[in-house]
Amino acid sequence: MSEWISVEDRLPQEGVKVLTLDKWGHIRDRNLQKYWTGDKAYFRPDGMEPGRDITHWMPLPEPPKETHKK
Repeated sequence: MSEWISVEDRLPQEGVKVLTLDKWGHIRDRNLQKYWTGDKAYFRPDGMEPGRDITHWMPLPEPPKETHKK
């Protein structure tokens, strides 16, 4: 599995869903979006700001290749 990446080192590609870790220790899947009202980057869907709320991120793992039949 990938290692956590600090938002101070680099941010994920815009619009790509990643796992994020916030300053409260919560892990959640989000994607990075940039608002047109300035140059600040925020993670959707909740508008958390990298460096202020989000501290680290990592790429999502690949989904399983096999599916179970019913």
